[in-house]
This record gives sequence, C-alpha cells and structure tokens, in this order.
Amino acid sequence: VTPGKITVRGFSDISEHRQPMAAIYNVYDRVKEGSAEDEARTALLRPLFLTGWLIDQWLERQSFFGAQRIIAAAASSKTALAMAISLKARPNVERIGLTSARSSEFVASTGYYDRVVVYGDEASLNDGVATVYVDFAGSQTVTRAVHSAVGTALQRSVAVGGAHWDAERSQEPIPGPKPELFFAPSVAAAIAKEIGPEALNAQSMAALQTAKADSARWMQVETLKGLDAVPALWAKLLANTVAPNSGVVVEP
Repeated sequence: VTPGKITVRGFSDISEHRQPMAAIYNVYDRVKEGSAEDEARTALLRPLFLTGWLIDQWLERQSFFGAQRIIAAAASSKTALAMAISLKARPNVERIGLTSARSSEFVASTGYYDRVVVYGDEASLNDGVATVYVDFAGSQTVTRAVHSAVGTALQRSVAVGGAHWDAERSQEPIPGPKPELFFAPSVAAAIAKEIGPEALNAQSMAALQTAKADSARWMQVETLKGLDAVPALWAKLLANTVAPNSGVVVEP
C-alpha cells in the first residue's frame, strides 16, 4: 500500500491501481482494542456488520418499501446476522431467516430472527404478507423459490452476496421483481452526505460495539498461527464444513 491522508484514525491507500475502487475499500483504520479477543471479533465482524447495518438504514429510509416482513437468505452468514441485529430495533417488521437444515438450530439460537425457514420449505411464505427479500446466498434456485412463494406480495428483491458460491448461475427469468444489487459504498456515501461522515461513523461504530459484545453468545473465536494454516482452512470453508458459530483468525 501507499499510505496517504494520514490521520490519528488511520490512512487511505493512494496506490494508483487502487483508485478505481470505491473510497471505502481503500481505508485502513487503526484498531485499539482491549484484548486479542476484542481485536479478533472486530476483524471478524466489522466489514460485514457495516454492510448489514447499511441495509437496515437504507430500508428504513425507504419505509421498507411498504413491507411488513424481511426475508434473509443465507441467514447464518455474518452479513445477514448483522442486518437482522439492526432490524430488531424496528417495530412492526418481521425478520425471517432462510437457511439450511444444518444451520437452522444455530440461526434460531441467535435470537435475531422472529422465524426460521429451511430451504425447501419456501412455500410456507405464501401468506400474503408484504415482503422484501434480501439475498445473501446468491442461489437462483432459492431466489426462484422465494419469488414464487411470496408472489405479488414481494415488494422488492435485493441481491447482496453469494454465500452459496457454487450455486447455479443462469439467465433464466425469475418471476416477480427483478433483483437489484445493493452496493454498500454508494449507500454509505449517500448517508454520509445526509448526516455527515462523522455521524455515520459514530452511529455505525456504536452499533458495532453492541453487536460485538453480544457475539460472545453465538460466535466462538479460533486463532490459527502461520499462513500455512490458510489452505486447509479455505478448503473447509469451500466444503461448508466450518460451523456457523465459528470465527477463525489467522495470525501470520
């Protein structure tokens, strides 16, 4: 990196090859935590939490598009959990966690969702409740099932992530509203323009601190030593054999 715009909080990378990226991706913050455990939880949660928090802020500013229910696919992912944590403060908005049978017990145990639905049971969502679907899975099979079940009650379909990295990708049309991409840097810039960057940082970091403290209930931190540990860990992630309540940090 080439440090620039250095402040007491950190610096920006001004390397030429990084400049086409959104500014938020080039910011490095100085971390001052009380313990190695605190620092690990910050590293594991902060980037993903900010995205989930921004989704909540965006939905609230859009009056939830008239919906009374938010469905999160890949509900055990940390970004989905961050959104659900933030949405808990919103009255009259039901939070549905859509997840695998393997992760359903964990998702329910977090207490962040009002109801948990297992993949394959999407038909249970056909109850006419106005809904926004937030897709952290990136699976067209799951998206199609949700769109078909919710039907005309689906107000918006928002694509965020691809936790199901090996899911099918096709151009086959999906019924209902066309999925729209949620781009966190653009939303962050819009909110910063509205309330100011300092207020945006203060509000998001206050929410993160609360969520980080609560994560002790549901996330176990594991620390591995040496970069040689990375290939085996990465293979386990791809094979989906890392427990949903696990957070792993590798120290070089």
